[in-house]
Amino acid sequence: MLDLADRAKPRLRRELVFNGSYLNSRRVDLDVHTAVVFPELDVPGLSYWPDELPVTWCGLKEHGVSVAEVQALFEKLRFANLGLIGSTPTTELLPSVRDVRHVDGGGLQVSEGPLSSCDEVYLSQSSDTRGFVSLVSFAIGEVAPPGASTIMSRPGAVYGSKDSLYLAVRHAQEAGQEWFSGLGDGVNEATSVHKSRSSRAARPQRTPPAAWSRAAF
Repeated sequence: MLDLADRAKPRLRRELVFNGSYLNSRRVDLDVHTAVVFPELDVPGLSYWPDELPVTWCGLKEHGVSVAEVQALFEKLRFANLGLIGSTPTTELLPSVRDVRHVDGGGLQVSEGPLSSCDEVYLSQSSDTRGFVSLVSFAIGEVAPPGASTIMSRPGAVYGSKDSLYLAVRHAQEAGQEWFSGLGDGVNEATSVHKSRSSRAARPQRTPPAAWSRAAF
């Protein structure tokens, strides 16, 4: 963010660095609301096939492996993965921000941490994503930490009104995938519309601007 009081000599006042990518934004008066897309959560080191088994979808018995041995190896792998997941700090999996403020005299004030805690992350009913979208809100000229509301969702088209931001996400049903209740038989395409209020009254410090609500059709 630049201070343009002297347009001949713009001054850098603040930097917000996210571990995600810009999607869209809207300004309402002095409030700026930005939709940010974050990558799918990933725990390094997870494995989905035991090293002791040959990589084949059938015919393991022909390789001299019994059903009981296969089940035991996958159970061993499952516990190993659970150990990796349990030892990974949650803050490394969630969307985060680095807030750098440039103060008079040349100093820096730096804070860094997750945008939303686990109990502030909203879950979509769709099962086709492990990524996040956050609505990040801050006021021009203020130094308060940004407010954020995060939902586990794929990115989509963003629309805005004075009081709300809408995220429209397309879905296509795949075999074995959980689907939206209430849709008729044979409907294998749908759009989720997520709504989050973006008014100043809904922008408290370091808490979600508002709850996400959802409709699917």
